[in-house]
Amino acid sequence: MTKYARSILYQVYSKTLFKKSAKNVNNNLNIKIMISALIGAAGVIGGAVLGNQARQQQTNEEYQKMMYQGNINKDLANHTMKNQKELWNYTNYPNQVKQMK
Repeated sequence: MTKYARSILYQVYSKTLFKKSAKNVNNNLNIKIMISALIGAAGVIGGAVLGNQARQQQTNEEYQKMMYQGNINKDLANHTMKNQKELWNYTNYPNQVKQMK
């Protein structure tokens, strides 16, 4: 094989190889982009699901706190009304008249 023929074969082979490697790189890039997009979509969906669960859990916790605080407020209101009634019964007009006599 002559030097010229070897040179031509090398050029044809290297161009073919370059085209194949460029095609492989392009295919690999497309595959990587698709995988990244799928991972991103899964992350968005997973985040939405977990976000909804976290939001629901937080809402439930806030509801429990409000119910607890409401019970405390009711107990405090009952206690206060009881004290006010006792004070009123002690200081109302008929009792004042009794104390003056």
